[in-house]
Amino acid sequence: MARRRADDAVRGALDPSGASVFDDIEGEVGGLFSEEDLALTAEDLVPNSSAAMLVWEDTWAAGITGAVRRAGGELVAHERIPAAVVERAYEDAA
Repeated sequence: MARRRADDAVRGALDPSGASVFDDIEGEVGGLFSEEDLALTAEDLVPNSSAAMLVWEDTWAAGITGAVRRAGGELVAHERIPAAVVERAYEDAA
């Protein structure tokens, strides 16, 4: 969580006690965010607001990426299509 208080003070909030909910997840997740990253995010918030950041890995994509590389290809971009664009495409197709 990143937070900007009503008095305009900013802070990141990495609470190790809350991380225990992720104990059963396999893999390495350390080092993805730092307190500095969270504080930088909080600086962009309006006073008296907060933001939650979420990082995940689409493990299914590793197989595709590996196949492309083994075939001599190179992944040059990875983009996400915004949810609103996908929803609009579904609505337009209906």
